[in-house]
Amino acid sequence: MLSLQPREHASEKRNGNTVVLVEPEEVVRLGLVAMLLAIDSVDNVVCCGDAEESRFVGADGSEILAVSSRVGLAELDELRTQVDEAGMRMLMLLHSLDDLAYVEFSQRFAHGVVMLEDITIERLRHALDWLDRRGEVMLPGDVAGRILQESAERRREPVRRQPVLTPRESSILALLAEGYSNKQIAPRVGITHHGVKRNVANILAKLNCANRTQAVSLALHEGLLG
Repeated sequence: MLSLQPREHASEKRNGNTVVLVEPEEVVRLGLVAMLLAIDSVDNVVCCGDAEESRFVGADGSEILAVSSRVGLAELDELRTQVDEAGMRMLMLLHSLDDLAYVEFSQRFAHGVVMLEDITIERLRHALDWLDRRGEVMLPGDVAGRILQESAERRREPVRRQPVLTPRESSILALLAEGYSNKQIAPRVGITHHGVKRNVANILAKLNCANRTQAVSLALHEGLLG
């Protein structure tokens, strides 16, 4: 496969985000560049055809890595490490829900997810805005549903037992479902930021979930939010 050198596409806007885009398929890549540059919060797009071209991700001060599920899982894991070290945010571009390994990677490590089969400028703008405002994972409904389905198939429990949450844990879970961060939740329930963290940890343990996104999805599925 032909490997292109990273290419920077700049708009006339200033003081917005620089996005590193990693997408092996050229037609998709160029379309995404055009869509990203049409978004007010994006100034520049550094375009890469594969993970190797983006090995210095974050060194140029870029804030967001938008990476395709056409990139290998091993390369994705390396990029995740670079993103964490650079303090960037990762937006996963899912081509399909058929490969559960990529769906699971998105749920565990990405800060946001968009489905390319129904991508629009507005949906892409919403995903980027979510990264800026929330700092939490945003999953499209179909992705969250697939994760729940896979989780249920793995557990295969003959009898589902309703987890027992305290009233405070239930209140915090409801606020998590609305997209609030720990710092935003603290004054709403009248406890410290660290107190919220402890309660969130308890919620995850009781629901047997890896993170808050999975916990909210499970709570919605099980009717735990009243």
